[in-house]
Amino acid sequence: MAYSTDADLIKVQQNILDLGVSDWNDQADEAALIIDRDVTIAWYQSASDAIGISDEFNPDLVIPDDQFVRLSVYKTLELAYLFLMQDAEEDPFRIKMKLFAVKYNAEFNKIIEDGIKYDWNSDGTGDDLANTVVNSRRLVR
Repeated sequence: MAYSTDADLIKVQQNILDLGVSDWNDQADEAALIIDRDVTIAWYQSASDAIGISDEFNPDLVIPDDQFVRLSVYKTLELAYLFLMQDAEEDPFRIKMKLFAVKYNAEFNKIIEDGIKYDWNSDGTGDDLANTVVNSRRLVR
């Protein structure tokens, strides 16, 4: 299930549907898989272990459900430009792809730092655990 639509992409990159591709649904679906994997690795595994839950990450329990839209837009645009990219080293699509990869990483870090709002007990509302933030392990020198 994609987190963003072509309409969301157009808000950031107005000409994205004018590049010879009728829709970016495949890239949006792939972006959702990547986001789910990244969230699981960077946040969910530690958060669920900390509160004793062994269920796998469920994107349907992210509250609000539009929390990852911007993140998805950046990853989808990165994948779209990867798809459009030519083999030339200074290809403009390559430049756009790299730009949206950087934007994705910055947005992902902001989301992790802010804390993901998650309905741990599936009751449709947030609770004290719904905004659990797990500190990442960093080596301090």
